[in-house]
Parts: sequence; C-alpha cells; structure tokens
Amino acid sequence: MGFRRAVRVALCATILACGSKSPTAPEPSPAPTPVPSPAPQPPPTPPFTLSGRVVDLNTTGPLASTSVAILDGPDAGRTAITDSSGTFEIGDLRLAGFTVRFRHEGYDSVFRGVTLASDTSLAIALRPAMQSLTGTWTGSLTAVTPNTSSPQTESIPELNVTHTGAEISGVYPNTVVLFNGTLRDPSAIGATTAVTGAMTVTIFQSGRSTLTCTGSGAMSGTVSWTRLVIVAPQVPFDCGFTYTNVTVSLIRQQ
Repeated sequence: MGFRRAVRVALCATILACGSKSPTAPEPSPAPTPVPSPAPQPPPTPPFTLSGRVVDLNTTGPLASTSVAILDGPDAGRTAITDSSGTFEIGDLRLAGFTVRFRHEGYDSVFRGVTLASDTSLAIALRPAMQSLTGTWTGSLTAVTPNTSSPQTESIPELNVTHTGAEISGVYPNTVVLFNGTLRDPSAIGATTAVTGAMTVTIFQSGRSTLTCTGSGAMSGTVSWTRLVIVAPQVPFDCGFTYTNVTVSLIRQQ
C-alpha cells in the first residue's frame, strides 16, 4: 500500500512537471513618442535701427546737439543729431559693418565700429577736449630702406593712440604696437611737448610662406593736441637689415 501511494505521488509530480507551461518573456514597453524640436526662429532681417545715448564722460550728463554720422559702408552719409536727453536714432539701415563718428563742440570725437545684424543701441561717453591724446590718428611712416636711396612712405590709415598720465602708445587695429613713449610735460598737450621712447616696426614679407621681420629703435619727437611727429634714426630688424631715419607723422582725427 505504501509503495502504490509513493508511485501515485511520483506520477502526479511527473504529470504536473510535464504539463507546466514555460514562463513567458515580458512584453517590451512601447517606445516613447518623440517630441518634435521647435522650429528655429528666422534671423532678424533688415532694415535695422541704430540708436543710443551720448553723455559727458566726467559728469555723465546728456550731450544734446551731438553730430552722429555713418562714415562708410552701404549707408555712408546717414546722420542724426542727439536731442535734449542725448539720445539719437537712425533707422532703415542695411545689414553691414561700418564706422560711426560722434562729434560735439569742445569734446574729443569718438569713432565706433558697428556690425549691424539687428537693432542696436550704443552708449557713448565723450571726453572734454584737451584732456587726453587718446583717440584715432592717421598719417604715414617714412624710412630709408636697404637698396634704396630715397625715402619710402607707407600710409597709416588708422592708429589707436592711448594716453595715460605721461605714458603714450600707438597701436594698429590688428594690435601690432608702433611706439611706446613718455611725455616730458603731460600738462602741455594743448600746446606742444617732447616725447621719447621706442619705435617698433613690423614687416610682413610674402613668398612661399609669410616671413615676419620686427625692428626696434630709440625714438624722439614732439606731440601737440592735433599732431605727432617722432623719428627713430636707426631701426635694426631681426631679419638682418636696418631702416634709417624712420619718421612717423600723425594727425588726430576729429
């Protein structure tokens, strides 16, 4: 009897094992629905407006009747005059880069480069005249070069002059330094004062590859409120040649 019961239990276990179903694999979760990216906003399109405010550098008071003029680019010749609050606006301008001049009687003019790709506002502070030589100067560099008997002249269409205390320097827009000097009497810039220092001349020679030659020499000269003339008797270059009687003559832009 015990044997039969054991057989029945064994058969029952076998039948249950054979009849059981294999566990089913879980169904995958549905993929999330992609959220569409917002459409890019179209870039601003011209015409654009240039606006801003002009104030006195020392008092921050508004400067009415300041002349604002676009000097170059497709909208050259467009002008405006600041109102009693020192504000101005020039509308209907094209997408472009250009130079704007701010001029007011008794103040140093300011030249500001603008890249107009949207409506733009400027904050301009003008310095009362004859307080600093800082500004934009133009002129020429003349020198006697190797294998030439007569002086050679190169135009300087723009030089940024910086003046702090007795120190003065001239730097091209591409950040190449032309001179660093010291004023003998900074209080005399309204008239004329002597300046001494060092002149640096950089030459780019083209060929299979661009060769840069740099020379430096002691310089001296004079500077007034509107004119600067400095001379370096000799400027030896690291490429093995020397310029002589290197003269820089600059006029302040107003």
